[in-house]
Amino acid sequence: MLVDIGVDADEQIVMMNQKFTELFGYTLEEVPDIRHWWPLAYPDEKVPERNQGEWIGRVEKAIQSHDDIEPMEPGLPAKTDQAAMSEFPSPP
Repeated sequence: MLVDIGVDADEQIVMMNQKFTELFGYTLEEVPDIRHWWPLAYPDEKVPERNQGEWIGRVEKAIQSHDDIEPMEPGLPAKTDQAAMSEFPSPP
């Protein structure tokens, strides 16, 4: 089963499937928007800025090429402090 979340134009997370919660440990109530996600995904204060820029670049490249978003290393930490390797394909 794929991990799936939906984000609107205002960066509000509008849906999150059960697999996302199982893998990362977070619910939609805990992560209502992207602003709340970055500190959870990257608790080191210096990492979010660097990764946000790289993530935005990968998303823009995927949009332009109509391809999947390239995976980033390392994996995202789960709520239990275990890393979950993640790939984020673009919608067709």
